[in-house]
Amino acid sequence: MEIDKVYIKDLFFKADLNFNFAVNIDEINQAESEGNITPEEAGLLREAYGFNKEKNRYSCDPKQDMYLWKYMEAVGKVRHQEIFSKEEIAKLNLYKIFDIIEKNPEYYRCIDDIYKENTEITLQMLACNPKVFNYLYSEQRANKPFILQAIQCAPEIYEYLPEMYNSDVDIAKAAIAASPDIYGMISKNPNFKNDRELALYAVYYDAQNIKNIDGALLKEAGFIEEAFTVNYEIVKFMDEPSEDLKARYVQIAHDINNGLHSLDIEFTERIPASVRKEIIDNRKSSGVDDGRPVALIIYPKTDENGAFITFNNMIAKLVQDGYKVVYYEADSEDDIVKDVQEASQARKIDLFLIGGHGKKDAIQLFSPLTISLNMRKDNIISTAQTLNKIFQILQFIPYPILGLIYLPILIVTRLIDGVRKIFALPFESEKQMLSVNDAKDIKDLSKYMSENSVVILEGCSTGQGGQNAKNLANMLGGVFMNSYIWAPMLGTEIYGFYYDDNGKVNGVNYSVGMPNTYVIQPKSTVNE
Repeated sequence: MEIDKVYIKDLFFKADLNFNFAVNIDEINQAESEGNITPEEAGLLREAYGFNKEKNRYSCDPKQDMYLWKYMEAVGKVRHQEIFSKEEIAKLNLYKIFDIIEKNPEYYRCIDDIYKENTEITLQMLACNPKVFNYLYSEQRANKPFILQAIQCAPEIYEYLPEMYNSDVDIAKAAIAASPDIYGMISKNPNFKNDRELALYAVYYDAQNIKNIDGALLKEAGFIEEAFTVNYEIVKFMDEPSEDLKARYVQIAHDINNGLHSLDIEFTERIPASVRKEIIDNRKSSGVDDGRPVALIIYPKTDENGAFITFNNMIAKLVQDGYKVVYYEADSEDDIVKDVQEASQARKIDLFLIGGHGKKDAIQLFSPLTISLNMRKDNIISTAQTLNKIFQILQFIPYPILGLIYLPILIVTRLIDGVRKIFALPFESEKQMLSVNDAKDIKDLSKYMSENSVVILEGCSTGQGGQNAKNLANMLGGVFMNSYIWAPMLGTEIYGFYYDDNGKVNGVNYSVGMPNTYVIQPKSTVNE
C-alpha cells in the first residue's frame, strides 16, 4: 500500500497515540478495538513502524525512513490542509521531528535530505540532542566553521568531535565560552592538560574551573596570581588559598560590589566576576572614546522568575571580542532614554541589547509579579529578589522544613499576582515597560546609534507575526531606521552571536533558530 496514495483521515490523532518511536503494540490494538481507527488504518500504523519482536514494541526502522517520513507528512497535510499554509505545515512537521530527535538522535537518519542539508535546521536538531552530531554527514562533522557555529547551540558536541580536532584551540575556546563547565572534559585531553593559556581562558568564564586545572599547572610559578588577576572569585573554589589571597579577595569583592551598587546595578550575579571591574570602569568612562566599538546592554530592574539573574557569558564574550560593554539596569522607558544618551557621549553605539520578559508588543522592565507594600515604586519588592534573600538566610535549614516555609510564600505571591490580574491593579504602568506605544517617547534615540548598528531584543516573542504585525520589533525598526533589528518570534534564549569578517557582531543566534527569527534591515540597505 503506497502511503502517499492513501487518504488518511487524521489517522494519528484519531488513534490518540503520541508520535514517538516506542509505541506499544497494545496501544495500536486498543485504538483499533475501540473503533478509533479502522483495521486498514491500524495496519498502516503497524506497517509504518518496524516491529521489534524481542521487545514486543514498534520502533523506528532506518530502512523505512522515506516511508515513515511520507507517513508523517501525509498526516500533517490531512489534519491541517484547510488551516495552515504549506510553509506552516512544514514547520509543524519539523516540530514533531525535534520532539522525536530529543528522545532518539538516531532518527536523524530517517529524515529527508532537504532538512539535513539545511544548516539552521541541523543546528536546531543538535540543540535538541547533541548526539545527533554522530549521525551528520561526514563532511559536516569535518567542517570547522560549521562546528564552531554548532558549538554555540550545543557545546556538548565537543565530546563527539573527530580526532582531527582534539588539539584545536579555537574549537576548545568556543566550547568553553558557550559552556564554561565543559572545561572539566577538555582539561583531561592530553593536548590541553598543561595549556596555561586555555586554563586562564576557562577561569575567565567561570572561576569554578580552577578546580579542573591540573595540579602541575597550579604549581607553576605565578600561575595562581595570574588566575586571581583574571578572576578574583577563584578563591571561593580553591582548596587551600593563602591568607593573603583570601584577604585580597574580601577587599576586592567588597570594593567591586560597592562600585556596582553605586551605579544602581543590583543584580551583580548577571555580570561574570572577571569583567565586573571592567563594567564599572566603562560606566565611569562613558564620556571617553577608547577606540573600541560600544555595546550597550540594558536589563530589567526586577525579574519575576530569575531568568536574568543567571550567570551571563554574553557580557564576558563581548568584552573579549573587543567591545566596550556599557551595562545598565532599567525600570522604565525613561531609564532607557537616559542610558542610551549616557552610553553614547563619546562614541555612537554599535550594538544595543535590550533584555526583559517579553511578549509580542512589549518588554517588561519592572516585573508584574511583585509584593506591594504601597504604591510607591521604591517600596515594591520583586518576588525574585525577596525569595533570593530569604533562601540566602535559610540555606542551612533542612529541605523538608525549608519546603514548608517556601510553599506558603509561593502560594501568597501567586495569589497576589492573580488578584492583580483579575482586578487590573496598577502595580505596573506603561512607563515600566518598553512597548509598541513608545515610539514617540524614544523617537530621537536613533541619532545615538552608528550606521548599520545592531539592535537585539532578548525578550520572548517580540518579533511575533513578522513584518505585518504590530510587534515591538517593528516599532523599534521605525525608530532605529539605520540599524538591523533582531527579535525572536517565539519564546527563546540566546546561544551566541554571528560576526562579520571584521569580528563585529552582526546578528544573534536564538535558540529557536533562523526560521523563527525576525530580522529588519536598515533602510539604507533596503533602498540599495
